[in-house]
Amino acid sequence: MKRAVRRVVNRLAPQGLADVTVKGGPSADLRLRIVPGSEKYYWTGDHERDVQQRVAALQPGQVFWDVGAHIGLMSLIAARRVGREGAVVAFEPVPGNAERLRANLALNGAENVTVIGSAVAAQPGSMTMYSRSGVSLMWTLEQENVGDERLDVEVTTLDRVLDTAPYPDLIKIDTEGVEVDVLRGASRLLADARARFLVEFTDDERVQQARELAPSYRFDFVSDRHWLMVPR
Repeated sequence: MKRAVRRVVNRLAPQGLADVTVKGGPSADLRLRIVPGSEKYYWTGDHERDVQQRVAALQPGQVFWDVGAHIGLMSLIAARRVGREGAVVAFEPVPGNAERLRANLALNGAENVTVIGSAVAAQPGSMTMYSRSGVSLMWTLEQENVGDERLDVEVTTLDRVLDTAPYPDLIKIDTEGVEVDVLRGASRLLADARARFLVEFTDDERVQQARELAPSYRFDFVSDRHWLMVPR
C-alpha cells in the first residue's frame, strides 16, 4: 500500500510549494503546504510515523509543546487531538519554516496553536543557527558539519516559557543535535517530573547526558533515535 501511495505521489508531485492533503497515518487528511518534490514523506504520512503515533495519543484538553516545529506536522496532529480545551505551543525560529507553519495552521483552522519564533537552548539570549545540507528540516545551533548558510536568532528556554504558557503534558524536542541543551534549560520542568518528553537523541552519549540531567525519568526507546522520557 505504501509503495502504491509513493508512486502516486511521485507522479503527481508539482514543482515548488503546493498545498496537499496527507494520505495516511496519524496525520491523514491534514492539509500541508510543502515542496512535494523533496518532502514527499509529509504527503504520504510516513514522516516519523512512530513519533506521530505518540503525539496522536494526546487527550482532549491536554497541552503539547513542539520544540523544533518545522512546518507544523506534529503541532497539527496535537491540535486536532487536544481540541479547543487544549493548547499547543510551537517553537520555530527559521523564518521560512515559521511562515509555512503559520500557513499550515490556517489551512487546517488550528486556532489553538501559539507560535514562538525563538530557538530553545540552555540559556536565553541570541545565537547563530546553521543550515545542514540546505534542507529546511536541518537547521541547528550546533556548529558541526554545517554549510555556509547561517541565521542569527533569539533564544529562550523552556523554563522561561513556563512563566507564560500553559503547563505541558508532552514536549517534543527535535533540534538537530542540541536536545540536551534544551533539557538543560528545563530544570524546573525536570524537577517537577510531571511532563513527558519525546526527544530525538543523535547518539548514545547524548542519551546518557540526558539520563544524568533527569534522574526522575524513565527512558523508553520509541524507534530510530527517538526516546520517550516518562516520570517514574
